[in-house]
Amino acid sequence: MSRPRRARPARAVTTLDEAVAFLDDHTDLEKSVGVAGRVTGLSLDTMHVLSEVLGNPEQAFPVVHISGTNGKGSTARMVTALLAAHSLSVGTYGSPHLEHLIERLTWNNEPIEPEDLARVVGDLAALEPLVLEESGGVRPSHFELLTAAAFAWFAEIAVDVAVVEVGMLGRFDATNVAEAQVAVITNVGRDHTDGEGDWRRRIAEEKAGIVTAGRHLVLGETDPDLLPVFEAEGPEPLWLRERDFGVEQDKLAIGGHLVAVVTPHGRYDDVFLPVHGAHQADNAAVAIAAVEALFDRALDPD
Repeated sequence: MSRPRRARPARAVTTLDEAVAFLDDHTDLEKSVGVAGRVTGLSLDTMHVLSEVLGNPEQAFPVVHISGTNGKGSTARMVTALLAAHSLSVGTYGSPHLEHLIERLTWNNEPIEPEDLARVVGDLAALEPLVLEESGGVRPSHFELLTAAAFAWFAEIAVDVAVVEVGMLGRFDATNVAEAQVAVITNVGRDHTDGEGDWRRRIAEEKAGIVTAGRHLVLGETDPDLLPVFEAEGPEPLWLRERDFGVEQDKLAIGGHLVAVVTPHGRYDDVFLPVHGAHQADNAAVAIAAVEALFDRALDPD
């Protein structure tokens, strides 16, 4: 007769340093590079258990979910700024951070207070024995715990909308327990792949996994060979860059760009974009289209 498994005691977490140490004690999948379409063992099962133990906080607000090889961070920040400019309370979850973990969780572009992150992670630490019991002993990863902390915090502060950036690829990313009101794919490039065979399609299939059937997809990738991959997920509607929206004018200006963007709901002339890089104009068009898709109308002119 086998001996019953002894549950691991809950770990006390009360300070930011203890919260970081608790997270660091879990596997950090972001430091492991997988191969799109060839990784085995990926699953959202543990993340679903974690969410259920917390009461599914990701269901408390609409989500704009952003994936793509490049431009996710810039696009997420632009979407957040546009939503906040419409007087909405916006929670944003991004990765990676530059200096400290608190940068990944923001409220109207302001990082979470250290004591709030410590408290939310402390709640997760207290609940981990239950998560282990419900998941058959599978420990959540660093990213799964941080994602759960973000969703729990957003629900706690009652954000109007959450802007959520995928950590890696999409279909099996921990953030994908949330059903996107609007899914955004900025582009498809050679990131987590071996570069062999039809690698672009493999990556597209992973990123397309964030699409919720019957809901909006804003697609910045324009390769016609990849369009069927995204259409197969059943988005309704699908807005495609250079077909349904895009940059009509992009002029260099002091401190950035002056762009004109056309969208399904209107046209925006002389928009000052205070960042450099030709690709940022396309990111801006994707961001504007994403917010239009969420609102189902044109944005306020100001």
